[in-house]
Amino acid sequence: MRLIHDPESALQPSCESDYEDDDDCMKQHAMVVPTELASAILVWLKRHHHLGREQFRLLAPFLFYEWDLKDLVELDTSWFDAIPRTPLQYLKNINVSGCHELESLGVTQDAFSLPIEKLPSLMIANFQGCTKLSRSVLDVLQFSTKLISLNLSGCRKIDDQSLGAIQRLQCLESLDLALRKIGRIRTLNTLILRGCNDISDDGMSSLSGLECLQYVDARHCEEIRSLPISWTDIRVLLLGRTSFGEADAAVLQYMPKLQELDLRSCRILKRGIEFINRLERLERLVLAETALTDAGLIEICKHNVYLKALDVSGTEVTDAGTMGLANLKDLEVLSLDTSGITNRSLANLTCLPRLEKLDLFGASITDNGLLHLVPLRRLKELEICSGTISDRGVELISKITTLTSLNLSQNRNIHAKSLVYIRSLTELRYLNLSNTSISALSLRHLYSLKELQSLSVYGCALTPSHIDVLRDILPELRENTPLELRALKAKT
Repeated sequence: MRLIHDPESALQPSCESDYEDDDDCMKQHAMVVPTELASAILVWLKRHHHLGREQFRLLAPFLFYEWDLKDLVELDTSWFDAIPRTPLQYLKNINVSGCHELESLGVTQDAFSLPIEKLPSLMIANFQGCTKLSRSVLDVLQFSTKLISLNLSGCRKIDDQSLGAIQRLQCLESLDLALRKIGRIRTLNTLILRGCNDISDDGMSSLSGLECLQYVDARHCEEIRSLPISWTDIRVLLLGRTSFGEADAAVLQYMPKLQELDLRSCRILKRGIEFINRLERLERLVLAETALTDAGLIEICKHNVYLKALDVSGTEVTDAGTMGLANLKDLEVLSLDTSGITNRSLANLTCLPRLEKLDLFGASITDNGLLHLVPLRRLKELEICSGTISDRGVELISKITTLTSLNLSQNRNIHAKSLVYIRSLTELRYLNLSNTSISALSLRHLYSLKELQSLSVYGCALTPSHIDVLRDILPELRENTPLELRALKAKT
């Protein structure tokens, strides 16, 4: 057995000859690179941007449980050629999200290199953002009877016919005993199709047999309108920016266990709201960018008293509608990013004792309205980017000492003086002061923010020396150097 001094040395072959029997060679390597070490080497190579096709091919025989290849833009189909079958029998998790060049899982057809045909132990598969991915991948996944999570969002070539294959495969039980367990695809509980614009109602109807689904993300699938009424076990349904509308809302009555519903930009009016109000377990609701009115919001708050998160940004809601928020005693997250919201609405928030996150990005809020936020003792995240907040408003915000995230960008009336107030928010981890009137020199006042991990100051000219000083006085920024180099660069 060889002694391995560094990750790169573990990648050197230990076989005496390139022509030795593959199985013998693999056995020798197995002693040299245990699964845990192979996984650690993979992480190290990714972190240092040294992971390429040849390195992965050397490691693959020993990666028995997980392939984390996320965001490797150079990854393509050829990476998966000549992978030994043994690790494929045990592989449980594959993440190739963000690999835009990937088309399939191996294509070479010769005596020594075969495409991946089966992944029988696979439980989690993430192909998010693989825009060139072909339907052949589903031919591989048909054998993954243990699959519980499948992410195909952004896979533009996955169409109705592809999804239909999942349904049709169940008929193979009666044709081939080797495929008897293919029906277990019905146990799939997570389905993510986000961004698949070629999938329509026909494709969705072919999935009616997936009765165990609990999580469905079809956001940005513009052709999807109707859903199977057989999805009675569903807990999370994300339909933002689909064609789901008023005439389709009746399907919600067959989803009594629904806890989270996203209908952003959907055509939801009075009838749709009536069905939403029947969801007794609903905890998270997104109706942003819809035609929601004050009356609709009041009705929602009246019937969905257990809501923990509510997003009505970009709607027709005004101060009058926010009067209904008093019923939501469990509310933790609230998004009111809409111009119809003024200081009067903030007065209605004082009765929300559990509120932790408040988004007022585009609301018409002034300094005076911020007085109503001071009593919110659990508030951790706050966004106010209306352009009407000044140093006086920042002074009031500084009294909310529980804040961990604060976005005050686009407020030009915030000057260097405000940083003196902000330094009292010692729990802050994320701070955005972009496009305000602060100066680079004034950032020294942030020395007390020892937990600060992200600082955005676009529009404020910073020199390398300014950045060095910030990293010296803010230790968490220093630990997150690669991220902060991007965040701190001023726009030119």
